Amino acid sequence: MWDVSGEHSLRLTISCPHQLVVGERVHLFIRPEWSTTGEGLPTTVERVRYQGSVTEYELHSPLGQLYIRQLRPTEYSMGQSVFWRPTQATVVNSFT
Repeated sequence: MWDVSGEHSLRLTISCPHQLVVGERVHLFIRPEWSTTGEGLPTTVERVRYQGSVTEYELHSPLGQLYIRQLRPTEYSMGQSVFWRPTQATVVNSFT
């Protein structure tokens, strides 16, 4: 489980290869290709880059800038509201 706090409060379930203790605070590294759109954190598309078979989105969220890299044609345009959701993460460090 990963709790995200900001203007909105969500609980997102993501896969993580590290064993964590309930309530432990950690920094997570989430690559752009490890995230997708769908249920999750509300964001706004700030920039779209189409690079051949890859589309990259730069999103504005209550947490700051987020990025998505998808292997498909452009689906969203600048200014559009979308939901961001991580699908995988790596623990960078913990605060314990």
